[in-house]
Amino acid sequence: MSVAFNKVIVAFDNSDESRQALRLAKEMKVAQPETQLIMAHVSEEKIVETVTEPNEAAITPPSFGAYTVDGLQVPPISLDNSVSEKSTHAKVEKSTDQAFYNARKEMDTMGMNVDYRLLDGVPPASLCKLASEEQADLIIIGQSSKTGIKKLFTGSTVQKMVENAPCHVLIAKL
Repeated sequence: MSVAFNKVIVAFDNSDESRQALRLAKEMKVAQPETQLIMAHVSEEKIVETVTEPNEAAITPPSFGAYTVDGLQVPPISLDNSVSEKSTHAKVEKSTDQAFYNARKEMDTMGMNVDYRLLDGVPPASLCKLASEEQADLIIIGQSSKTGIKKLFTGSTVQKMVENAPCHVLIAKL
């Protein structure tokens, strides 16, 4: 008995686990070229402020003394070009653009036509909703990397997907 999946959703968040799901989807597309792939990423971008220490020494301004203008003594203008002690930089974590770029790079190597979707909300609910709307036959998701206390309190994304998905769920293991 051969099962054909016509529409497959691949959950991709740029993690190692989701890259494994991507590889499985790629193999499936090669074996069944008529399969429609939807690459879904649930936006979880965070902007994190990081403090950095300067790696340059401060520039010491030259001393010019005082100048006279119409008989008045004027102190020199400060040429303070010192480097601040610390600075902050914004860094985007879990970048949506980076995730889609990496997924496209992987899929475009074989000229595969893939539909990319950006979703909002909680990953299991958003992915299940998309699967229902698209009448998907399968969702491919990477094995959850949560362990211990974090898994106990937040639950496993994979477990929630298996319980709530309107279609089959394939778990890609590393």
